[in-house]
Amino acid sequence: MNLVSKKMENCQVGVFLGYTCGNRRPLIDERLYLPEDWANDTNRRKNCNVPDDIVFKTKAQLGLEMLLEAQKRGVPFAWVGMDCFYGEQPWLLDEIASKGLVYIADIPCETIIAVKSVKEDTSAMVEKQDLMLEKQDGMLKKQVITIDILKSLNEDIGEMKSHTSHISPMKEDTVSIRTDTREIAAKLWEKYEEMSKEIAQMKITLSKIEAKVFS
Repeated sequence: MNLVSKKMENCQVGVFLGYTCGNRRPLIDERLYLPEDWANDTNRRKNCNVPDDIVFKTKAQLGLEMLLEAQKRGVPFAWVGMDCFYGEQPWLLDEIASKGLVYIADIPCETIIAVKSVKEDTSAMVEKQDLMLEKQDGMLKKQVITIDILKSLNEDIGEMKSHTSHISPMKEDTVSIRTDTREIAAKLWEKYEEMSKEIAQMKITLSKIEAKVFS
């Protein structure tokens, strides 16, 4: 509308894709924006020779279409920039990010965003730490049971040795088995002590985290 002459005039609205390189900014693609009421008006479309395959698309949809077309053609670029008209549309930003593209978008100053609580995030981490410690404790208990079994086996072999010392082949085999068992038990005990120290340290770290979160 021309407010001076009070005459209705024709105009066109387009969406353009610009390419910035140094101090140059050429336009590399464009789409004509057809308002929804025009797109759904058969008479207008016929009078203006609008092709049948043209359907209504928002400006953001047209912009994304051009951006993906540029990516498909192999146009090199590091990031995408846009004003708040496009930046305030989360679906568009999600689509751009899903294509592996980096964007810099203006957003209105009154935009409300949801921020996860630091305490909630840390609480989840604490729960995971607890589960991990439980698993570690279970592993240690299994190690202790194994060591006890090997110790008992070692004692049984010692008794068997004393009762069968007159049989030289069995004596040699028994000594060999006893030696191997002692070595296995010693290694398992060392592993048990190492894991005990690690779990103790993890518990200390976990208590510090809890103190910071819930203080």
